[in-house]
Amino acid sequence: ASSGKSTLASVLERKGYGVLSDDICPVDMMDGNAVMVPSGENLQIWKDIVSALKIPPEFLKKIRPSLEKYYYGHANPKFKEPVNISAIYLLNPSNEGLYEIRDKFSGNQKLNILKNHICCKNFAKEMFIESKYYKKLKQLSGTVPLKEFVKPNIEFKPEKLADILEKDFS
Repeated sequence: ASSGKSTLASVLERKGYGVLSDDICPVDMMDGNAVMVPSGENLQIWKDIVSALKIPPEFLKKIRPSLEKYYYGHANPKFKEPVNISAIYLLNPSNEGLYEIRDKFSGNQKLNILKNHICCKNFAKEMFIESKYYKKLKQLSGTVPLKEFVKPNIEFKPEKLADILEKDFS
């Protein structure tokens, strides 16, 4: 929560990357590949980010009258089918003042991190599909690299973050 994910996605969208999802990221395994299924949701960004990124008001829609948060952009219509996942990035704030990508996770660490970052743990348990759910997480952790993207707690520069991530993509 509040680590800059939507802000980073907004900057990447402005650079021409498609955004598949904001808060909910449906993931599955298809033919041995980890894929993300487009969710069709808009990015949700706070007023200070709108100002910082100089986003024109015609691209925004207020989420609720009492909240200074806006829907921005659109789920990219070119993504109608699942897209292969080449890496998963954890965006973590740090007091170190660094921007850095760390690739340091073992198989069990990756699995535990994925378990802790999913939204439906209780749902899976209540629906008696927990073992099936964790089997897919284990496949995902064995298939896709997991990287930690560290950013400063203060003086957050989303454009710099996007540039570093872009270099890691290639």
